Amino acid sequence: MKSRGKTLIIKVQEIRSLRCVTVLVLIGFCLGAIYYPLLNYEKTIGGMDFLNLVFPQSEYGRQVISAGFIPLWNWHTWGGSPLLAAAQSAVLYPATWLSWAIGLPFGLQLNIFSHLVIAASGAFCVARYLFAADFLPSIAAAVAYSGSGFFLGHVEQVNSVAALAWTPWFVYGFVQHLRTDRYYSGLIIALSTSASFFAGHPQHILTAISFAEIYGIVYMLMAFMQGIRTKQQDRRVFCRFVSAQCYLLVGGLLSTAQLFPLAELSSYSERIWPYSDPYTPYFHLRHLPAFFMPRFFNRLAGTDGQPIGYTEEGVYVGILMALLASLGIYKAIRSANIILASALIVLVLAFLFACGPEGGVAPLIFNVIRFFEKLRGTARALNIVVLLVTGFAAYGLTALLKDKTRIVKTTIPLGAIALTTLDYAFTHQPELSSLMVPRAVLTTHAPHLGQSQLGKDGPGRIYRFMMRDSDLYLDHRASAVAERIVRHQPNYNMILGSSLVDGYEEGLLPTWRLGNFLRRFNRNLRNSVLDAPLLAFMGVTKVFSEYPLPSGSNIWRVEKRFPSRFLLGTTYELWEHIYPTAWFYDAKALLKRESIQDDIQRLFANSFYPDIYLESKPIKIPPGMNMCEHLLRNASPEAFRQAVKDCPLKVFRVLPNKLSFRTYQENHSVIFAGVLSKEWKLRWDSQRSDKLHVECPWAPFSLLQFKAPGQTGIHCGTFEYNPMSYRLGVFVTLSTLGWLLSVFAPRHFLRCKVDY
Repeated sequence: MKSRGKTLIIKVQEIRSLRCVTVLVLIGFCLGAIYYPLLNYEKTIGGMDFLNLVFPQSEYGRQVISAGFIPLWNWHTWGGSPLLAAAQSAVLYPATWLSWAIGLPFGLQLNIFSHLVIAASGAFCVARYLFAADFLPSIAAAVAYSGSGFFLGHVEQVNSVAALAWTPWFVYGFVQHLRTDRYYSGLIIALSTSASFFAGHPQHILTAISFAEIYGIVYMLMAFMQGIRTKQQDRRVFCRFVSAQCYLLVGGLLSTAQLFPLAELSSYSERIWPYSDPYTPYFHLRHLPAFFMPRFFNRLAGTDGQPIGYTEEGVYVGILMALLASLGIYKAIRSANIILASALIVLVLAFLFACGPEGGVAPLIFNVIRFFEKLRGTARALNIVVLLVTGFAAYGLTALLKDKTRIVKTTIPLGAIALTTLDYAFTHQPELSSLMVPRAVLTTHAPHLGQSQLGKDGPGRIYRFMMRDSDLYLDHRASAVAERIVRHQPNYNMILGSSLVDGYEEGLLPTWRLGNFLRRFNRNLRNSVLDAPLLAFMGVTKVFSEYPLPSGSNIWRVEKRFPSRFLLGTTYELWEHIYPTAWFYDAKALLKRESIQDDIQRLFANSFYPDIYLESKPIKIPPGMNMCEHLLRNASPEAFRQAVKDCPLKVFRVLPNKLSFRTYQENHSVIFAGVLSKEWKLRWDSQRSDKLHVECPWAPFSLLQFKAPGQTGIHCGTFEYNPMSYRLGVFVTLSTLGWLLSVFAPRHFLRCKVDY
């Protein structure tokens, strides 16, 4: 009898495992038919975000990890900037590690596809267990969700797809936790929240959390009203809601290794291309047919020459799903089920919120809760809309087949799955095909730019300034992709090994001080003599531009001119100046005066705009001379050579998060040709650690005052970037993970124990 009971339990477990495998196989097959271009090894994604942000950052992170370092700092962009703290690098996300192991860029394409499967499996659970749909209708809902236009619109944005993939699991765990006392639902809340944060696009999970909270409040109110009517109050609902908040907190604590550095970076950062208002991007009500009309959807995808990923209006679910969702909503209203009624209210609110000012809900919420403005746009709520629409579609199909025979209940849902898959495959084919380019394009490089590299002698940076960046960003043709690489686009320089100073790129999060500096300098670069001393200050040896820049002196020369292969009539020029560059300059020898600190403060006062004030006293600048020229008017090439010669700091090693040097003096003031923050530490060979005193943190160059150990002789020192936010975040993450394992692992093993 005991043996028979054991066999029965094993068979039940085998059936459950077989059903899980069946779900994944069906979902994977359908999504493979829709997104098959992603699985082509010989092709890769040629879109703006993938090529200029995700791929280079991931490749650089792989190189740094392979060298045995944590990629905390990026020497190659902005004259130096945090890398791990920029969430879209996703260097702490386990799926990124798998992408590195597989190899790039194909590993990132598999990363995208695997997260589409994760998203679909989460949508299956939402439809199956929250909407009480049958097995096959839930599969149809899962395919409709991950294959929808919303995911197509983000398909090149690896971080967005990864973060979105965990939102259905979060919704499933949150709602299930309100209904039951099972511990696994709370665990799903914590793990899905943490995974979405580590994936690198926190706005999506924050949006999902916001609407889940609304669902919880509505659900509690309805349960309370139902209890009054039936005189059977269930106060456990409120306790479960509070418990869900605790699991949310656990998910946040698990993510602190990423969130703490991100919060520190965002406190002094800006976005170079901010949207014009907090509602943008939002869904336009006039585009409602894009939900179910493929021709309108495809036309919308080409609006103003932009792919649909940048309109954020990829909402296509097909005419079949739209009709089934309408039926499901009708049946839900008739059923008076508080779970479905709460979901319907959230669906309406999420859709109206996604419509921005046209929906009326977003302005009201923004006035009450300012936090929502930081989510940058209301269209991200369309993720919740599509998830609930497909859930109601599964519920509607289940209700339609309620009294039918077994054959009908099997045949019709299978037909719905097949029709949905074919519909998406044909509708999305133009967008996906235009997005993919030959893999060989990524091997295109610019050897004339690769000559300037980070080295022990000097940074050797390139200042890049282009005219038509936006046009090429939105062009997915292979020729445009090759042109972007040739033009040395932001971030791609990390792969070339060059260090870049650049003015415009979304996602890099420069500081306000550096951003305003580059804006001012870009205007100066277009219209007047190039500021060679200032560029040398920033470690820049060359300027790469398509503008006909006037030299005005013998300081500048054109090293090379070459016509564009793809942009007819455009000729690029590579300029070079005669000023020597180094990591460190002797400050007094370079500036020829004692009041160095005042000069540096004046340079960055009031965001670097023309009317500069210090302590309410305007600085008198000679006519026709900007502040840069005013500061460096006496800095001749000879002065730079003398400053390099007199500088007691000589760099001998540059590592991902460190810069090592030797010095023979105890006290000195030097100018560092790069960006530093107060999180940099100064360590000596005597193991003494000093806090680096930075006069103007996050400036394009920094004045440093240091004191070497008192002993005479040559000393070795190291500038090291290991911020407290990262160390504290890792400690909290590991502590929370240890607590979670100690609490849930024993419970899991006890639950699996079988008595014979």
